[in-house]
Amino acid sequence: TPALADHAAKTGHLTKIVAMLANPALPRQAAAVGVVDVLAGSRLCAEALAATPATARALVEAAEADPTHAMMHAVDALGRALENSSCGGDTCCLVAQLLGDISSSSSSSEGSDGVDDGDGRISGDRGDGEGERAPVDALLGLLGGKHDLALGTDAPEAKARVVTALQHAAEDALHGPRLRAVLGRSSVWASYRGMRHDLFL
Repeated sequence: TPALADHAAKTGHLTKIVAMLANPALPRQAAAVGVVDVLAGSRLCAEALAATPATARALVEAAEADPTHAMMHAVDALGRALENSSCGGDTCCLVAQLLGDISSSSSSSEGSDGVDDGDGRISGDRGDGEGERAPVDALLGLLGGKHDLALGTDAPEAKARVVTALQHAAEDALHGPRLRAVLGRSSVWASYRGMRHDLFL
């Protein structure tokens, strides 16, 4: 119920649930994604998820680790959280997380602008000489058909939910312009950006 979801936002347990999302070895990972999907419908929970630096990356990584069981819930949860939360600065924003500015290892509000890898993709600098793919890159990969085989007949709906999530993210006043620039360089996004959710279903 909405009241229980609001209570969950105040307990601090969301951070633990997000940590479960990031561990594919846990048999409860897919179940945790489903829980986050439900809770993200609460504004208080959505704000709490936005304030948890690992949320966007954890959801995307869980979706990629188990597309058959976790993908639909993960992209839906991301869309709900984006719709129901708002940026309160760099350290409290799912859009910044999508761009790779904030991850579970972030300890400050300073984010990397990232490096354009072509076709809209960006990667951050972890300081060890290796680039870490931004979560938005994984979402564009899904739109490009990377997980079509695993998703089967659910692929169109999963893509619809990704488009909805990215459309919400692109409207953000603080980080939206840079996300739109990244998406604008993607040939994959050019094929989907004007689509409505119901046209995929």
